[in-house]
Amino acid sequence: MPADPVEVAARLVRDRFPDAHAAFLGGSAPTARRTRWSDLDVVVVLDGPPAPFRETTRHDGQLVEWFVHTPDSLRHYWRQDAGRRRTPLLRMVAEGIPLIPARPGEISTRNPAHPGEAPAQAPTRPGEAPARHSGHVGEPSAHDLPQPGAAPALNPSQPGGPPSQDPAWRGERTGRNAASPGELPEPGSRGRGYQAEAVALLAAGPAAPGAAAVDYQRYLVTDLLDDLRGATDPVEIAFLAATVVLAASDLLLLAENRWSARGKWLPRRLAEVAPELPGRLAAGQRAAVAWGDRAPLESAVRTVLDHTGGPLGEGFRVAGTIPAPHTQ
Repeated sequence: MPADPVEVAARLVRDRFPDAHAAFLGGSAPTARRTRWSDLDVVVVLDGPPAPFRETTRHDGQLVEWFVHTPDSLRHYWRQDAGRRRTPLLRMVAEGIPLIPARPGEISTRNPAHPGEAPAQAPTRPGEAPARHSGHVGEPSAHDLPQPGAAPALNPSQPGGPPSQDPAWRGERTGRNAASPGELPEPGSRGRGYQAEAVALLAAGPAAPGAAAVDYQRYLVTDLLDDLRGATDPVEIAFLAATVVLAASDLLLLAENRWSARGKWLPRRLAEVAPELPGRLAAGQRAAVAWGDRAPLESAVRTVLDHTGGPLGEGFRVAGTIPAPHTQ
């Protein structure tokens, strides 16, 4: 029987980072979406060196991606990802399985922030994950997309926001819980603090994009769609079809002020906003590449454009900036 990924990850953390004060198993491995190619995405928090670093290793045939941080570097990369409107590291902590305390019988296979999520299932066939580097169709109208609306901006310093500045949650520097001076923090309390903070930041959403950013993305999608209509070379059609799918997806998520993503996570984020749209875009891309039929993809992309203000070409204008003089 294949090893339980949570127990494997907890053992690896114990063996390699015995001084870690928090660790989480994220990604697909601890969920029902696990496959025989799923690696272990493990976030580890240390009080200092050798953190921060990222590394991919293999243990007993299992590929492991390590994201090793200090409290400061963890929040730095959360902010960096949020600036790109993406949340890989934030989700690993917010939706991951806490691995500390990491003693037998103390690890739950459910994330307390997501109590209804099914635990991981074993792969259907045993196999070793390959090494890699360290990234039914309906026809809904524009009315089937959600009404535009903005989520609160990502601002941990707002009153009532996540406890990023609360030493009682963090227990940093002194290693003691400020809520109970003189007492060592309960094992795992700092991990619960990071997770609560990550859940709050994820729920708050990205910073509001502003009309200019949405208009610029509308312009890019409109231009790509015109290029796709006029393309005759099959290779160019294939590349344009893939590019316009990504651009249209980003446009809708930007206009709805939602987190974006890449890879398998992008259609999942898109489906949270418009459940049938990922299928329409994928089917349209296949039709354009396989048969040169661009109409289904154009229809799906036009749905997004119409929902976000319509195509934007003629009349679009962006003011430039004059760089500061170069000095020797």
